[in-house]
Amino acid sequence: MKMSTKLLISFLMVMHSTFVLSHTSGDQALASIKRLEKLHKAIEEETIVLKIRAYSVFGESEESEDEHDESLQHGGNYVRWGRTTCPGTSWTIYKGYAGGSFYTDTGAAANSLCLPKDPQWSEKAMKIEKKHVSVAFVYGSEYLLGTENKGFFGDKIGPDGYDVPCTVCGVERANILMIPGRTSCYVGWKTEYTGYLVAGHPRHSATSEYICLDENPEGIGDPHNANGKLFYLTAVGKCGSLPCPPYVDGRLLSCVVCTK
Repeated sequence: MKMSTKLLISFLMVMHSTFVLSHTSGDQALASIKRLEKLHKAIEEETIVLKIRAYSVFGESEESEDEHDESLQHGGNYVRWGRTTCPGTSWTIYKGYAGGSFYTDTGAAANSLCLPKDPQWSEKAMKIEKKHVSVAFVYGSEYLLGTENKGFFGDKIGPDGYDVPCTVCGVERANILMIPGRTSCYVGWKTEYTGYLVAGHPRHSATSEYICLDENPEGIGDPHNANGKLFYLTAVGKCGSLPCPPYVDGRLLSCVVCTK
């Protein structure tokens, strides 16, 4: 990838400052050192941005996990639900399938999982895989929009049956926040992706959690209804304890994932 204009200018300024530093002393030298420190930090930040863009465009390199650049490991991570790629502001840690407990299980786990496409098994686990008495279960996930929401996501997602992909994305920023009921981040925060709040159906037995489904979700697999963990669009329930305005009774809720 070519060096960006910003990085090139910073590099030239560093070289110029180094030349000046070699021909000055005292206060001028200290001032030049401070400028060099700022420029060095700017170059580091720009390099990280370039690496993030490279990861998002070209994917992971062939180097091992131990050889990954440490500059890309000190931030945080989040799940982009409903998509097979990460935004340009991040890099892909792994791609997978959304999963969780069955929608009618009364002892269901609440959280949704992003299960990797390349699972690994221990030898002990492979020996007892048929003993399904005292275990919890994990199922795949499906969109269930219902006929009333048919076409909400265009032709990409039908009213039911499409399986849900997910991608775990890494960012250099450590603070990660999902804001329900917003389409943009607050001042000082960077938008990773926007979407719609989804959860389990209120009349189903299994407990669920609210997650932020990307506003342009993808469907994987053939359209068939195999159930599992089900994602429904979330609407405002009843005005009262939740003030209206600003909220609107029955309106679907947006969401946004932000980093800082």
